[in-house]
Amino acid sequence: MFFRVLFIILLLPAVVLSYTVVRKDGKVFNGDLIDQNPAETTIRGKDGVIVKFRADQIDWQKTTAEIQKKEAPPAEPRLQAMTFQIHPPLRKTKWTGEPISFDFKDIDIRDFFRFIAELTGLNMIIDPSVKGTLTMKMTEVPWDQVLDLVCRTHGLGYEIEGNVISVDR
Repeated sequence: MFFRVLFIILLLPAVVLSYTVVRKDGKVFNGDLIDQNPAETTIRGKDGVIVKFRADQIDWQKTTAEIQKKEAPPAEPRLQAMTFQIHPPLRKTKWTGEPISFDFKDIDIRDFFRFIAELTGLNMIIDPSVKGTLTMKMTEVPWDQVLDLVCRTHGLGYEIEGNVISVDR
């Protein structure tokens, strides 16, 4: 009995559910499901970053389709399913923004978004609940990738519609 309890205590936290979320802007996030309730879904990416999604930020049809793809039995022979990949696959997202370089230390996150707006010539709407500071140094990284990284790191969502970027919690 003691060993069963010990086994459950040690092994149960290691059992996590792999999960996929597809945002309404089409970006796909994969990670371990931490929490899900009717209002929000929280996952931890393979890089350790925890991302929270409000229910209205998620494209539920595409998310469901992605999850079902993972759950579908493999159509390939068993030997191919057991092959190992030494290098992780490259990210499928194609960043199209102009590469930028900068070095910021403890700047207000709202000033960062204003910097991106100035740089891109796009309009920016920032929800009043967006607060915090950030420190980062980037060299020749596409601006849209930087925007995505900052938003994911700080648990924010963003949408680009025409020439307007809206950022919210």
